Amino acid sequence: MIDCLREREKRDLSNRDYVYCQFTNKRLKTRYKNVFIHTSLIEGLIVDRSLRKESQVRQKCECCGREDSFRSFRRAIEILRDDVGDQYNSLHEIYTIRNELAHDFITLDQAPLEQKIEEAWEKIINVYKNSEFLNELFHVKYNFRPDKIVEDSTTSQTDT
Repeated sequence: MIDCLREREKRDLSNRDYVYCQFTNKRLKTRYKNVFIHTSLIEGLIVDRSLRKESQVRQKCECCGREDSFRSFRRAIEILRDDVGDQYNSLHEIYTIRNELAHDFITLDQAPLEQKIEEAWEKIINVYKNSEFLNELFHVKYNFRPDKIVEDSTTSQTDT
């Protein structure tokens, strides 16, 4: 058995040890999970808005005639490029890093994995703080603005 706390202190876990510790130690960082949760929240709002923006050009399924309601995050960002303004690059980078984390997780050792997680988290916080468009989508759907919450929590956040 691996002593996750001791191994964690060394900061040199192999991928296998890092994965194992995710199952055995509740005190490890939750940032990996948070990156996926927040990326999913952002993606859902962006995709939904892009579908509403282009509802007149939805394609119908050839076999059943239903309107296509699936849209990728990447395509949605492209459709909303003018709406998201200067946050376009950050949203695209979040999309790219999320995919790298999902697909490269098994091959990355701890240090590069944590670097990608931290990079994604910083971009997510940046978008929350700076995207009026995204904050308005959150406000309409959930009745709160992430920029108000992350301003208060980023300086006092402890990662458990």
